[in-house]
Amino acid sequence: RNPVIGNVRHHQMPSDDWTSKTVIEPMTGRTHRLYTFRGKPARRIELDSLLSRQASGYALIVHDLSRVLSWIAELDRLIAENAPEPPRKYVIGEDRHRSDLMKALFVAILTFYGKVFSQCEGRRVKLERRQIAEGFLPTHDHCIAYRNNFAAHSGAQVIESARMIVAVPMNVKKSRIVRLFAEVDQPDFTSPASDLPTLRELVQHVHFMVEAKVAQLRQRIEADIAKDDALLKHIRGDV
Repeated sequence: RNPVIGNVRHHQMPSDDWTSKTVIEPMTGRTHRLYTFRGKPARRIELDSLLSRQASGYALIVHDLSRVLSWIAELDRLIAENAPEPPRKYVIGEDRHRSDLMKALFVAILTFYGKVFSQCEGRRVKLERRQIAEGFLPTHDHCIAYRNNFAAHSGAQVIESARMIVAVPMNVKKSRIVRLFAEVDQPDFTSPASDLPTLRELVQHVHFMVEAKVAQLRQRIEADIAKDDALLKHIRGDV
């Protein structure tokens, strides 16, 4: 269920005539939606057609991608504050608190972006690589590779590594002084090559594509409702 801060959340619909209010039960976490049209209560009827199930699945994908765009904006802000000076491409993050925030955002971005291309029981639909415009595919593949080999688990591609080493003083003859160290290399974030679309541009492209799909399905559902006299009577409360 959607997390709601507080007990009530108001949402203005695209049309000024419509508003919705989300109410959460503080002890159970159950959420309820209340709708009004021109200030008057409206009936809420859940649809269960094939088209409505597809539309709800794509709507959830839109929601996920909206969160990803929000996280990218915050990650870009943090990157700008710690960007390496040209011509350097890499830098060690001295502020671990900031670097850990960047890593958390990067992992969240990869996880949610990868999720919309994965089969999920609760969502019913997923996106396919072939739906992405060709120019965005290298950036997409970069993200999915990091999602599979870094965010989700350590995969075949060596993105993170660890090794045990022993260090011995060089200026002490016949020294028995040794120290074991664990060397861990793990990126906080990565960006596609500079000649490729950015992560933000990729997600904006996919987000726009899915929004268009939801709008198309919405039109088809509305057309089906308009042609179904029995459903219209039920909606109006005539039966």
